[in-house]
Amino acid sequence: MKKTFLILIFLISWALQAQDLSFKPIKNDLTLELQFTLLGISSDDNGNININNPFTINGLRFRYFFNEKWALRANVTLDYSSQRNKNGIPYHVNSDEKIFRSTFHYRIAPGFEYHFGKPERLSFYAGAELFFGGTQQKMKYESESKNIPYPDYSLDQTVSIEVNSLSYVFDDNNIYATGSRSNMNFGVNAFFGADFYIYKGLYIGAELGLGASHIFYLKTKGKGNSGTVYHDYDGNEIYRHDVEYGTTDKESYSATGFGFYCEPKIRLGFKF
Repeated sequence: MKKTFLILIFLISWALQAQDLSFKPIKNDLTLELQFTLLGISSDDNGNININNPFTINGLRFRYFFNEKWALRANVTLDYSSQRNKNGIPYHVNSDEKIFRSTFHYRIAPGFEYHFGKPERLSFYAGAELFFGGTQQKMKYESESKNIPYPDYSLDQTVSIEVNSLSYVFDDNNIYATGSRSNMNFGVNAFFGADFYIYKGLYIGAELGLGASHIFYLKTKGKGNSGTVYHDYDGNEIYRHDVEYGTTDKESYSATGFGFYCEPKIRLGFKF
C-alpha cells in the first residue's frame, strides 16, 4: 500500500509540473496508465464480497501516439495473491495443519486506438485489441500429528496433498480437485472509451466494449501421501504404514464467450 501511494505521488507531482505540455497527446507522445481498484473490492467463487487493500494496482497500459489521432497500445496485467493458514486439528493434541493457496493471473493485450473529439480536455477513442492470458491456481495441504493416544498404542501421522486448483475433496484414498481451475485464454475486443484531462499530462479514463474469447481449462492434477507410525507406550515403533494417494483427474475442456464488457478499474494516466 505504501509503495502504491509513493508511485502515485511521484507521477502526479511530475504531471503537475508539466506546464509546457498540451492537454491531449501529440505526435511521438507516450502515455502510461495505472489501472487500480478502490478498496480492493473482489468476489470469490461463492459470490462473497471481499475488501482488501484500499488501493490495488492490477494493470498497466502503455500508449505510443503516431500522431494526434492514431495510437498503438499494450495492456499488461500481472496479479498474484496467496493465503497461508496454520491451524490446530480438533481433538488432536500436538497437531497442526498448514494450508497454502495461490493464484497467479496474467494478461497481455496489444491493440490500436483512433482518437477524435474537439473538446480540449476530453478525448474520445475507438479501437480493437487482441489478448491472451491465463490463471494458475495451486493449493497445498500439510498436517502433522504426534502422540495421538489409543488404549494400547500411540501414533504419529503426516499428510501432504497438492492440487492445481483452490480446493479438493478426499474420498477412499483418492484426491478430487474442485473449485476454480487453472486456465488459458485468448480473444479479441472492439472498444470505445474516453480520457478526461484533469491537468496537462494527467488524465482519468473509462472504457467499454464488445469482445469474443476462448478459454481452455487445464486438466486437474493432484498428488499426495501420508505416513503413519505406531508406537507402544515405551516409545518403541510397532508398525509403519505409508500411503500414496490416487487422483481422479478432470479432463481439460474449453468454452467460447461473446458479450459486452466494462472496465471495473479506475484508469489514471500520465502523458510524457
